[in-house]
Amino acid sequence: MSDAKQKRQPWLDILRAFAILCVVLCHCVEGVYSFDAASVQTLGGVHRIFVISMYTLGRVGGVPLFLMLSGYLLLDREYDSKGCVSFWKHNWLRLLICTEIWIVFYELFLLAYQNQPIPFGYLVRAMLFLEPSSMYHMWYMPMLLGLYLLLPFVAMALRKVDVKILKFPMLVLFAYAFGVPGYTLIANLLAKVPPVNQFSLGFSGGMYGIYLIAGYLLKKGFFAKLKRWVLWILLVISFTGMVALQFYAYGKGVAMAVWYDCPLVPVCAVCLFELTARDRERIAYNPFTEALSRYAFAIFLIHIVVRAVILPWITGLDIWRPIQMCFAWDAFTLISLLIAMLLAKIPKVGKYILYIK
Repeated sequence: MSDAKQKRQPWLDILRAFAILCVVLCHCVEGVYSFDAASVQTLGGVHRIFVISMYTLGRVGGVPLFLMLSGYLLLDREYDSKGCVSFWKHNWLRLLICTEIWIVFYELFLLAYQNQPIPFGYLVRAMLFLEPSSMYHMWYMPMLLGLYLLLPFVAMALRKVDVKILKFPMLVLFAYAFGVPGYTLIANLLAKVPPVNQFSLGFSGGMYGIYLIAGYLLKKGFFAKLKRWVLWILLVISFTGMVALQFYAYGKGVAMAVWYDCPLVPVCAVCLFELTARDRERIAYNPFTEALSRYAFAIFLIHIVVRAVILPWITGLDIWRPIQMCFAWDAFTLISLLIAMLLAKIPKVGKYILYIK
């Protein structure tokens, strides 16, 4: 999420545009393909690798990059008492208003489009974040609100210490936030008894908080000493490892769609971010990329409605499913972008409903 227009940095816009494309891609793959073990097993080997690779790309390049961008931009700031109040007013409160509006809108959409009733008790619980929203992607909003609530205090604490001192707590947090879930995946695949994690991640914000802090570490050059070839090797190995692990799991009849707690996800995402930062002067930039970046959050909110409306039509086409997926990816992105650009022209809509800065 960037600040004023004059402060926009093209390479950050490129990362943000890539991130929203990955979010939409992930939801396209989930829409065109069923990720239960039996359905994936029916796919041929090459087809299965393609589907798993696209899904993994969506996972790695979406939420992790968005969170790291937030950490990169928001944690390296001065926050005094007035700064905290300003952040809660202009960032947190606006995000809360935006979230509540969309929770209600989604329910009204489902009522109109699918004749799905809106129990009043459920709506109240959903708006209080005591029950999941009907739109599954909305888990991201209360998670972000939780992280943003104490973000100014985290920023103040981080600015008072040498970034090198973070090696110890980050290593411990990584081990329990990502290492234990990774070991659990392997244990389940091998029919072993998985561990029961008793370690509290406490003030870290859990795995999502670690992604946020990783963005700050990237800003401070924490990974600067890693050679470019090392980053590329780690990127390729981590991505290939995730694809191979899922391919093996589905081959064994075990449904295992990679999630953000897989230890290879942050490794891959950090490498991608760092490599982009190092090549910032050589990356092509154009108005379409800037538009995707500027309206990324709006696309996130809108595309799920576009998906619900046109996905049945796309999947009903008598064409190869990878082409269906690519068609859906283009359609969801472009239609959502167009709607966002049109809605943003209405006073206050861009600011309070689409969370456009």
